[in-house]
Amino acid sequence: MSTRLETDAAGLYSGRAVGVMKGFNMDLESERAVGGRNSPKAAFLSRTQSASQACAEYLRDQIVSGSLENGSAIVIDRVAATLGTSHTPVREAIRRLEAEGLVSYTPNRGARVRGLYEAEFEELVDLRKAVEPIVLAKAIRLAEKGAFDEADREFRHWRKGVGAKEMLSRQWKFLRAMYQPSGLVRSLEVVDANWRLIERYHQFAWQTSELVRAQDQRLKEEILVRCRARQEHEALAALTDAIDWGASIVREQLG
Repeated sequence: MSTRLETDAAGLYSGRAVGVMKGFNMDLESERAVGGRNSPKAAFLSRTQSASQACAEYLRDQIVSGSLENGSAIVIDRVAATLGTSHTPVREAIRRLEAEGLVSYTPNRGARVRGLYEAEFEELVDLRKAVEPIVLAKAIRLAEKGAFDEADREFRHWRKGVGAKEMLSRQWKFLRAMYQPSGLVRSLEVVDANWRLIERYHQFAWQTSELVRAQDQRLKEEILVRCRARQEHEALAALTDAIDWGASIVREQLG
């Protein structure tokens, strides 16, 4: 499987991730419609967030999972009909996703799913390696007794995960629980925004072999063990190893 590679990913965080972190406080009403219990429309109608947030969540999941392929058009009429809502929240959702870097919008041409680009991926990896070790080091220094218990629970859940979507979601919950004791709110916002962008690449390159899964588990467990032992240097080395290893798998698929 090949992907078109482009080298210009400049300005990634000057606009897109900043937009993610600022957020959009919009509350729009959706139109009630009939749908199956497990249909996108039913999920949309049972939402607890605003209509635009629910639309964004639906589209984000479609993009990250690959259901909406790279470069494919996002047809507002079709999305609105699928979810049983008006055009307005769909448009607002597209703006959200454009800010997150998942969608590109061209006037008079509409919105399309952004492609996967080698240069962008390398920037995202570099950002992970620059910020996440700082956050983890702070978490280790400030951690009180039991601070990593939540991470341990998430690790156990992650080991039982099935499929790319579930595994990546649980993996992030595990890492997020590791970073939480740091108390670095703004740094964690950057980490979260970066993960939302890089998740697509890991989903694209997902491998299900037992060998890969065993190695992934070993690397994550090493981070947890070192953090529990308050071994900061070793924990940071383990985190860097895990990031580099995951990046190497994506590079193989992008090449």
